[in-house]
Amino acid sequence: MSLRAARALSLAMAAAMPFGIAKAVDVVTERYDGARLGANLEETALDTSNVDVDDFGKLWSYTVSGSVYAQPLFVHGVTIPGKGTHDVLYVVTMNNEVYAFDADSGDDTPLLHASFGAPIPILDILGYNDNIIGNVGIESTPVIDPASQTMYFVSRSYGSGCGGAHPTFCQYLHAVDITTLAERSGSPVILGGSVSGNGSGSSGGTLTFDGKIEDQRSSLALTNGRIFIAWSGHSDQFAYHGWVMVYDAATLMQTMIWSSTPEGTSFNGGGIWMGGRGPTIDADGNVYYVTGNGTWDLDQQGGRNYGESFVKFGPTPDSPLLDWFTPDDVGYLNNSDLDLGGSGPILVPGSDLIASGGKSGVFYVTHTSNMGHRTTNDVGIVQVFDNSNPAGSNDQIKGGPVYWNRDGGAGPWMYVWSDGCNHFNAYHFNGTTFDTPPISQSTILSPCGSSGGVLTLSANGSTPGSGIVWSSMPVSGDANSGIHPGVLRAFDADDLSTELWNSRQNQARDDAGNWPKFSPPTVVDGRVYLGSFPSDGFGDTKVNVYGLLHLTPDFTLAVTPPNPGVVPGTSVTYEIQTGSVNDFGDALHLAVDGLPAGASATFDANDIAPPATVTMTIAASRGTPLGEYPLTIGASGGSVQHTADAGLYVTAAAPGSGAIGIDFVGSADALLATDIAGIVAKPNWNEAADVAGSALALLDESGADTGAVVSWSSDAVGTLGIGGATADDAMMDGYLDAGGDVATITVSDLPAIDEGYYVYVYSDGANGDANMSSLYTFESGDGTTTALVVDAAGATFDGTFVRADSADGGAGNYAVFFASGTGFTLTVQSSGGSHAPLNGIQIVRGDRLFANGFD
Repeated sequence: MSLRAARALSLAMAAAMPFGIAKAVDVVTERYDGARLGANLEETALDTSNVDVDDFGKLWSYTVSGSVYAQPLFVHGVTIPGKGTHDVLYVVTMNNEVYAFDADSGDDTPLLHASFGAPIPILDILGYNDNIIGNVGIESTPVIDPASQTMYFVSRSYGSGCGGAHPTFCQYLHAVDITTLAERSGSPVILGGSVSGNGSGSSGGTLTFDGKIEDQRSSLALTNGRIFIAWSGHSDQFAYHGWVMVYDAATLMQTMIWSSTPEGTSFNGGGIWMGGRGPTIDADGNVYYVTGNGTWDLDQQGGRNYGESFVKFGPTPDSPLLDWFTPDDVGYLNNSDLDLGGSGPILVPGSDLIASGGKSGVFYVTHTSNMGHRTTNDVGIVQVFDNSNPAGSNDQIKGGPVYWNRDGGAGPWMYVWSDGCNHFNAYHFNGTTFDTPPISQSTILSPCGSSGGVLTLSANGSTPGSGIVWSSMPVSGDANSGIHPGVLRAFDADDLSTELWNSRQNQARDDAGNWPKFSPPTVVDGRVYLGSFPSDGFGDTKVNVYGLLHLTPDFTLAVTPPNPGVVPGTSVTYEIQTGSVNDFGDALHLAVDGLPAGASATFDANDIAPPATVTMTIAASRGTPLGEYPLTIGASGGSVQHTADAGLYVTAAAPGSGAIGIDFVGSADALLATDIAGIVAKPNWNEAADVAGSALALLDESGADTGAVVSWSSDAVGTLGIGGATADDAMMDGYLDAGGDVATITVSDLPAIDEGYYVYVYSDGANGDANMSSLYTFESGDGTTTALVVDAAGATFDGTFVRADSADGGAGNYAVFFASGTGFTLTVQSSGGSHAPLNGIQIVRGDRLFANGFD
């Protein structure tokens, strides 16, 4: 194992849960994955032996403003500036609020909180309360890109110039940094557009998106660098239509717009709502939605209206419509208001099958490779079966199915709990079709109205006794409209006749509040997170957190900054943050290991009771050797001990005057603060994570602010695919990629020095077996210089830096420029190829240059 890999593993282990629960699953999209299976199969803490009313219940709640329609998302190990590293629960609400909570703590104060405009009252849209009570803001589940640490979501508020018949009713796509909740460059953008069509609400043969009447209910999806967004109508009112729009995740530019019913008539708009579920995404990046009641004319020449249909979009930026399936009884479904798209589909693992059921209670199973179009009696697809009780009674499926992909024992099961006084059912998949009747079912029935179960499955792989199906549902009655009390239930996934626990067995302790309509529970790391609705739809409500009640008291430990620099003869300070887990009550004693010769550490307090923050000061003597030193900060209390890793960088450069490294992350992993990379080997690189950004404050090798900033823009990002075994590999792996356009990087406000700056520009792209030439143009106070860098065929970075020092074109992976002023602009463009990479930049002060190189 490389030093860097060992260091990364050490940091990951230090961040692990103190009581030994494995942490592997990040919940960055609705229902865990693109197949929408709704299953966490790496849950090792909760099982059928400990989820009961004595051992399991509500641990704490978080307060949020507005109804929680979206599923809470969860990311491990997020570094929040100034607040350390945390496992973070992200919650969005209909009041256009976004919250980031410490997922391991009952602290009701969020780590981060941001508002994104005043929401629109539903009374301003419909004039009455119906499916939505209160405000309309962020309704669908966002999606998070872990690589760029960006969350994408749609908000609604009043604005101007938003198109359609009601241009003040605006919908916006946001891209925000999950570590700060700050908008990324170019965010937000107004959502809208038009297609050709003569349907209701059109004008002059053009159908235009109307931000007032279109409801953005289906969850967002991310695939192949594209964000998918879909719409339906509010309570089937007005001239609504189903829409799908696709946006480039890096630039937020629209790459596709499509309507399911461009000739659709009133109340037949083919809305895409799917009970709030997101589209499925297959391994090739194809995307699948299911539409609702709407005009259908595909049996006519030139027909292009896809009501009551499965639709498949391609994996390229223009996302063409590739295939479709419509049930033979499309007319009956339309006339009876039985949306096929009342729920959303799943992709059946180990097959090319897609399955979905809607308001008729009927499941349709077909191939993704050949969806079957429309055939008499549906003979062109794989399977049709009715989940209703009795058959033909249209027990509506809205929460939709989840799937346990067991590779042993009873094998794979699909679970669904429909409306209409139906059993909770499980169907066995035999490798080709689903066996009927159900292999297991509950004795408890769903309420007789529109009140089925919204499901999540947790299990430890295929381990017997580990499978639990969690159901969020109304307590009783018809919850199609209005606000209703909710209940969270847990069932043995091997035997649905066994209810393990529900939140009303000890209601005083475990009450779930008002049902969060179609928002599934999020189960991760031994806890269950579930939102709720305020009684008026406007005010504060709770996100309730459930887990095991009798856990060992413990504490958390975090250290910031990760790797500060210190000049011999001076000192540097760290903040050590401790937190209490499960009412930890012992005093903690702090210590530090790994100090270099001549350095000493002191704490402003010790033997402290968490939660507490302690300042640690490290003083380096004049004789302390220069270099990078890994530190281990330890804390012990009673029988519990934990450590956290940090670094100490002893440097001759005064804070703020050292070398500056900028790593263009591209689609690779960021450098650790302790990683030493580059020809001028230094740590504390600045991570430029996106395809574009502005005014990023630049830190020097000591981690101190230099006062300089960088802005950059490109049209793409890429990766060499070499991984991060060494710090140099990690720096070179990801890059900006100026393909059809020009990448521009501007650095300004460097400290003014007479000696100027030497600027190292690193360049290596994924060009395979073809030569690729890139032109780098450098403008500073000295004028303009250029370098033509040839990325030779088969010369992917192998750990060796080779200078390409020729204006006429030299093979290599870096070039050097000189800047005499306080800033420079670098432009990158292709010259003899389709790509032009920029992996990183190092800015080194001329007053640190000696005959034998840099100090």
